[in-house]
Amino acid sequence: MPRPVADYAQFYEITDTSPALDHQAKELLGDTNALPDGVEAARIVSRYINSRIWDRSVSPPQPINKAKTLLESRFTPASSLFAAPRSSCGAVATLAASLLRSGGFSVRLIHGDRPNSDQHAWNEIWIARNNAWHIFDASSGKGIDYAITPMYLRRAECADWSELRVMLEAEHRQNLERVTP
Repeated sequence: MPRPVADYAQFYEITDTSPALDHQAKELLGDTNALPDGVEAARIVSRYINSRIWDRSVSPPQPINKAKTLLESRFTPASSLFAAPRSSCGAVATLAASLLRSGGFSVRLIHGDRPNSDQHAWNEIWIARNNAWHIFDASSGKGIDYAITPMYLRRAECADWSELRVMLEAEHRQNLERVTP
């Protein structure tokens, strides 16, 4: 089983789960003695999540059950997202982190901006063989191989969105002020 470097142990902790979520992680990633490497695990989890959050019966595919606010996107528990998936970036990042952590991987949640989307969320997974974090955006609909460009602007990283609660609540208030005349 992959083990986190001591400095990154907080990104290994499972903050919210359920028996069904843990079972799905095991189904996707195999048993603890035969886990794929982190990049392959992220691909598997990204494909799984994307199969649940996009309506592919229409063209172009449409997101299913999008979160209505930044706070809903970031603070819906992983166990709830597993039961009723949401297609917003924060919800996808939360669910990906929980599934991968249940499989024994260290995963960070990243909050930032990307072209045409401020307040975006994505993940990083620790790849021990490279001694580095690997960026992936499971919400892109294109999986882990979707290019994170230099235009993605990281504003904060955390193990759990609650670490960024004050910042995210302030951004939520700013969003409301922008739309309220």
